[in-house]
Amino acid sequence: MGIQDNFWTIGEETVAWGTKATTLTRGIENQTDDATPNVEFLQSRGMRPATVATPTGRSVAVPRGGQHVLTLDLMAKSLGLVFASVASTVATTTPGGATLTRLHTFTPTTTGPTKSFTVHAGRADVGGTVNHHDYLGCMAESLNLALAPKGLPVLKSTFAYKTLDTAAASVTPSYPTSSHVYRDIDCVVSIDGNSECLRSADFTIPTGLDMERWRICAGGREKPVLNTRVEPTGTLSLDYDSDSWQDAWLAGTELEDLIITFTGPEIETGFDFLFRATFPLIQLTGSSPKVGLDVTPEQPLPFRVLDNGTDPAWTLEYQTTDTAY
Repeated sequence: MGIQDNFWTIGEETVAWGTKATTLTRGIENQTDDATPNVEFLQSRGMRPATVATPTGRSVAVPRGGQHVLTLDLMAKSLGLVFASVASTVATTTPGGATLTRLHTFTPTTTGPTKSFTVHAGRADVGGTVNHHDYLGCMAESLNLALAPKGLPVLKSTFAYKTLDTAAASVTPSYPTSSHVYRDIDCVVSIDGNSECLRSADFTIPTGLDMERWRICAGGREKPVLNTRVEPTGTLSLDYDSDSWQDAWLAGTELEDLIITFTGPEIETGFDFLFRATFPLIQLTGSSPKVGLDVTPEQPLPFRVLDNGTDPAWTLEYQTTDTAY
C-alpha cells in the first residue's frame, strides 16, 4: 500500500440532498487531499466553584459540514459530473451523423444549481489500511480552470458538504481507458472571433449558492439555494503590443464571445474530443500594461462576465464518448 492507493470517487445524489449517491464508483484523479471539516465547540458558561477552565462534560462538538476541493487535470472523459455541479441544466445529445460521440452541454439558469453529490475518499494510512470517508451533500461553490504555457489545464472544483461519514463502506473506483489529457497546445482562445496568443488564462464560475442556511430544524441546515447575482470572472494575459486592450478597459467596452476551446483526438470521422467554455459577453475590469527590465512587456486582462440578455451567461460543452455526463 502506498500513495497511489489513495483514491476519490464521485456520484450524483438522486434521492435527497445529503443522501448517499446510489452509484459512487466514478474515479476522479484528484491531485491533492484538500478537505476541511468545520466543527464548532459550544461551551456552557455557567458559574461553578473550584473550576478554572470549562468543566468536563460542558463542551459539545457540533459538526457544521465543511469544504472539499478537488484538483484535476482536464481530461477528455469522465469529468461530466464535475461540470454538472455548477450547472442548472444539462443537455446530452448525439451530434448529427455521429454514433459514438456524445455532446454534454452545461448551462446556468436563474434558479441556480440544485444537484448535490457524494464525494468518496479512500485514504491509505501509514499501516497500509485504506480508510473510507463519504462527504455527503456536496454542492459546488465554484469551478476554476487555469492554464499556462508548457503546462496542463487544471480544474479546481470547490464543494461545500453537509455531513462527513468516517465509517463509510468501501467502493471500487472505475476509471476511463485511454482518456486524452488536454494540453496547452490543444487550446485556442478567441474574442469576438479573433484568436489570441496568450501567456496565461483562467476563469472561475461561482454558483452563488447560500451555503450557510443554518436553521432550527432537524439537521440544523437547509439545502443551499441561489441568493445572489452570479458573475464569473477571470484573467487573460497577452504580450503588450498596443494600447487597444487598455483603451477598451478605460472605455468600459463590452467585448463579445470569449471562447476557450480544447480539441483532442478524433472520436470518429468528423467528430473530435472537445471541451469548450463560452462567455458571450465580457467586460475588462482593468490593468495597465506591465513593462520592466528582463521581462517581455505584458498586458493582463482581468475580466468579468456580463449577461447579454439572450444567451446563457456561460456555457460549458464537453464532447466525449461518455454516454452519460
